[in-house]
Amino acid sequence: MSMRTPCWILAALLATSCTGISFADSPGPGINAARAYPPSCLSDPLPAEPTGPVITHSLMLPRNDAGSETVSITVWRSACSGGQSAVLARLTRDNRDGEVPYPLFPYVRFKVGEQPLGIARVAAEPNTARSSVDPGSALVYSQTYVLERAPTGSQLAPSMPMGIYLYSPTTGTELLRLDMPAYDPAQYPQSALALPLTGYLSGNWFDAAHGGEGVQTEIGETEGSNDRYIVFAWYTFDNQGAPSWLFGSGVFARGARTADIELGYSSGGRFAGGPGGSPATLDWGHVSVSFPDCNTLKFSYAAKPGLPGGIPQGAGTKQWTRLTSLNGLACQ
Repeated sequence: MSMRTPCWILAALLATSCTGISFADSPGPGINAARAYPPSCLSDPLPAEPTGPVITHSLMLPRNDAGSETVSITVWRSACSGGQSAVLARLTRDNRDGEVPYPLFPYVRFKVGEQPLGIARVAAEPNTARSSVDPGSALVYSQTYVLERAPTGSQLAPSMPMGIYLYSPTTGTELLRLDMPAYDPAQYPQSALALPLTGYLSGNWFDAAHGGEGVQTEIGETEGSNDRYIVFAWYTFDNQGAPSWLFGSGVFARGARTADIELGYSSGGRFAGGPGGSPATLDWGHVSVSFPDCNTLKFSYAAKPGLPGGIPQGAGTKQWTRLTSLNGLACQ
């Protein structure tokens, strides 16, 4: 059960009056259209370990039994495409995970210089507007959170220099200030890597110099597993110019940035399932897929030796451009 925020604390932190402040609940999942980072740069679960420069401090939080507990906070940026970043924070209960009594989650507020940007939305998973962690909620286990701008009012851009202020959820008093310098991609090795493979990279891809050819990708969840799957369909031609398509799927671990896929080709069928067909799918070869950014697909391919004539053959590397995105899953 979440705790409602006392209006006087909100008014003090937002430098406004209580009039017009509304925290009505909205059921179901939803995309935060005001998010300050590209949705493709984070995936669920959020990382437990930081990359690049970090800021670490101790924080004394009130507990649910009127006592207090020291918690460690580590703040860092996660590299995104397009030179952008997301701000992550990990709160760690030092060797006390799961114990009761437990500390209460603080208020978090952003400032640039002395210019307040409002109370931050804190979420335990990325990219939705319904997963906010309320101040005063139970901090029972160590966890990573993304520090996001609220859906209304904030002008936060996570790559700017900023101050992160934490306040007591019971009194509203300031507990800690963390100063983050401007984001420098050169300090984050991940900024040069391909994107993590997520559903935001689903869509259609093409090479403008070779009309009539294309690739379709789909990335999704596997039932009963923490893995994800990728489907890869390459609509192409054989060496004589006849239309041909290659199709396959593969499984990869969450957080992976490349995927290897075995492809097959079909023969013996008939148009629209007409009579006399005896379709069969045979091994063709494989591709290795990555996405340098939201709008670029890079894949290497190699056909297996000994394929019959009339089947596309060869090996090489392609870099193609996004043609379409899935509704509601804009990558950048």
